[in-house]
Amino acid sequence: MAKVKWSEIIRDNWDAIKEKAVEAYKRAAYCDLSGWHYDIEIDQNGDVSACGPLSQGSQSGESWNGDSYVVIRIKTWQPENDDYMGCMANSDNNYGTSYIEEFEASDYDYDWEFMGEKYPDKVKEWLDDIVDAEVEAYERETIDSLIEQAIKDAKMDEAEQEAREEWERSLRAE
Repeated sequence: MAKVKWSEIIRDNWDAIKEKAVEAYKRAAYCDLSGWHYDIEIDQNGDVSACGPLSQGSQSGESWNGDSYVVIRIKTWQPENDDYMGCMANSDNNYGTSYIEEFEASDYDYDWEFMGEKYPDKVKEWLDDIVDAEVEAYERETIDSLIEQAIKDAKMDEAEQEAREEWERSLRAE
């Protein structure tokens, strides 16, 4: 059986991995399953897929069986509330005041309740904008280093496998 050089397969498919990671990172923001994750996997043919959402400790059957390699694991996440509050403070409603001013003058106890009931479309627009900005930052600042680390990890796995096979050959030779 031919040995799989995951490090080479990952390097050869860098752009496809990056593209799937961006898609999965954005999906992970809209997943309400706290602690779950998406795995970006590659198979021996260089086909890249995003699996998930997966619960804690879970993985695909393909990666469990060794038919694919997990390159990146992306945890589910939620946009920061501080960003949301900034949108409320810096945006005007249709009545010439900011949303935060309208909220403070209302009988609502919670800003999220106020916005969710009175302006659900605006909330979705803000969240989409926040997620888009986070996804752009993730693509610009994080993905390449995660792929590079996956290549290093794969090389280490390959070296360990080679050492194990060499040791087994030496035992059989005795």
